[in-house]
Amino acid sequence: MILDVYIPATTTVILKPSSFWCQLASSTTSLPALADLLQDYCTGCNSELLQPPRPGAACVAPFEDKQEDNSWYRGVITSVDDAEQTADVCYVDYGSAGKVSLQHVLKPQADFCQLPAQAFHCSLTGVVPLSDHWESDACRRFEELVCEKQLQARIVQVTESSQGRRSVEVCLRDADISIAQQLVDGGHGKSIHIGSGESATGGKQLHQPPHASAETVCLTGGGGDASEDACVENQHLCEI
Repeated sequence: MILDVYIPATTTVILKPSSFWCQLASSTTSLPALADLLQDYCTGCNSELLQPPRPGAACVAPFEDKQEDNSWYRGVITSVDDAEQTADVCYVDYGSAGKVSLQHVLKPQADFCQLPAQAFHCSLTGVVPLSDHWESDACRRFEELVCEKQLQARIVQVTESSQGRRSVEVCLRDADISIAQQLVDGGHGKSIHIGSGESATGGKQLHQPPHASAETVCLTGGGGDASEDACVENQHLCEI
């Protein structure tokens, strides 16, 4: 099934055309209010450490122990180092990841988990690399085309790899200009047919793409990726 509508979106983490994270434009209205709730809770006397910290558990944490800006974010633990007393956390509203002291990994309140995870892992459809991988110049050009821009995204399909990693295949446009076609025209990739039922990432197609509102995404535990694998391996957090 293909959605014929384009919806406003921005990129939050960019690795390469086949691995990046997006937020819908609607996140700009929902995340500030959530941020206020998280700050009030985490800096107040009612916050409590997450016990026990374990992979797959939802949490609230600063980004890599950087608490000077007093900012806290929703996340999911992807691994725990008992010796160092740290946890690797995927920040589900952005797609980024970081290492945090267990002393800063807090238990989320139930109402923090009502808002769907606001970032989703994507792969650009309509283009594939010239060889068996994306060259560095192609990745740089892709970043130039999509970074800090208000894009239009059309969801083509949801795929799942043999390792159970989910990714949303999207067409992206900057105004009316196809990002995939710009990569092809610049000699950075080869064009492929969209909607053939085959995934450009090699994963199997799932039957139902996510709704444009992303209301089916929920914070229940699991994750997505910013270091390519760390979060995508646990993507039932961002269940479509």
